[in-house]
Amino acid sequence: LLASFIQRCKPCSCLAGTYCDASCVTLGNCDNGWYNPGGGTLTCSVCPAGSYCPMKSSVVACPKELPFSYFGGGTCLQCPAGYACTPGSAATVCAEGTYSLAGDGVCSPCPAGYKCADRTQAPVACSAGYYSLGSTSYCTICLTGQYCPFTTATSLTCQAGTYSLYQATSCTTCPAGSYCPRVDMAPLVCLSGEYSTPGLTACIRCEAGKSALLRLSQAWIVKLATTVLEVKQLVLNVLQAIYAHQKIQLQQL
Repeated sequence: LLASFIQRCKPCSCLAGTYCDASCVTLGNCDNGWYNPGGGTLTCSVCPAGSYCPMKSSVVACPKELPFSYFGGGTCLQCPAGYACTPGSAATVCAEGTYSLAGDGVCSPCPAGYKCADRTQAPVACSAGYYSLGSTSYCTICLTGQYCPFTTATSLTCQAGTYSLYQATSCTTCPAGSYCPRVDMAPLVCLSGEYSTPGLTACIRCEAGKSALLRLSQAWIVKLATTVLEVKQLVLNVLQAIYAHQKIQLQQL
């Protein structure tokens, strides 16, 4: 009688890959994407992400070449774009400022000079007048008073006597007849009785008895005269060289 009682109380065993009732009577096979190692486990469990369940009886991590599987999927695939995959674990979404293409398996930081607005796509180069220092989902616009000669470095401030508006790759020299008190605003026109040459931050008042036009004309005359003198000296040097060459030839005759 005791032996019969012990026999009835022994734990029953369910076949691997199946599910059973409390008496270990097999009720059916585990569905695809589910598993049961058997023994004292009576129910099937869902196959975890990053793994597959061969014969519906065990859990095996996906191989490195195909590290991705859906929760309950049971089939190993290549890592999808926008995710990082580790065999045996669920895939993780790439963080902002990083990206991955299909099959990469790891998230890469967005390089300087590029933006990664879509973590499933390749980086997109910043347009002229924008920049990024890397690991970002957007490019930063160059503000007024600054210029961005490179898309991979932060903006630089314009020098006095120049200016820039939005999205500038270089600063513009303040034109004659205007002045630029600030580098972050457009030039202002000089008032009547004032004048300016290029690159000034303030206009100059005309001297008594002179007009702004005359004052500018004098400046251009001086510049023109200087240029003429430079050209004259250059011609003189050429003539002297020709004369010296001819003199040497005559001496050789």
